Amino acid sequence: MVFLELFFGLIDFLKFVIPLSIIMFIICKLFDPLRKKIVEKYNFSWIKSCLLLNLIIIFILIFSFYMYFVFIGASLAFPTEPELEYNFLEFFLMICLALIRILIVTIILSIVLLFFEFFSSFIIENQKEKQYSDIIKIFIGIFSSVSLFLFLLFFFFNWVPLGLFVYIFYGVVSEPPLLTIINVLKPY
Repeated sequence: MVFLELFFGLIDFLKFVIPLSIIMFIICKLFDPLRKKIVEKYNFSWIKSCLLLNLIIIFILIFSFYMYFVFIGASLAFPTEPELEYNFLEFFLMICLALIRILIVTIILSIVLLFFEFFSSFIIENQKEKQYSDIIKIFIGIFSSVSLFLFLLFFFFNWVPLGLFVYIFYGVVSEPPLLTIINVLKPY
């Protein structure tokens, strides 16, 4: 019985790992020429070019995600009295404060992603003696890195996505609104 649960758990884990590995392989192949251009133009090392590219891409993704929800929320909000609405200066200050939080999250995520890029390149370098194609070696490295990432995320750091979301949108981590509601509703 335990073996069946482990087997089906492994199958479910592979359902996450394989598609995410394919996506990350495609992203790696798309952005590798850009990283090489950064290396040539600015004479950066591999670490600096990866970190810079991580910073730029993650910042753009998180900022677009944030602005999407800000504009959706503004367009779907019920009309209020004019005194209670944000003016341009308040809206601008809200975006500036969000930019600071997004920048902090971007730096943290870029450094974490750099760790997984190190791990992937370590796996790729250990396969130098193998006779198969470089594309397969890169995919095996990415597959190993994605497997490690999902293992750590699912079993040790499952609180991180919600914490980052709450920090970006609400600006605090000490008392997120969802946990306050859960604490009120739980029986004593």
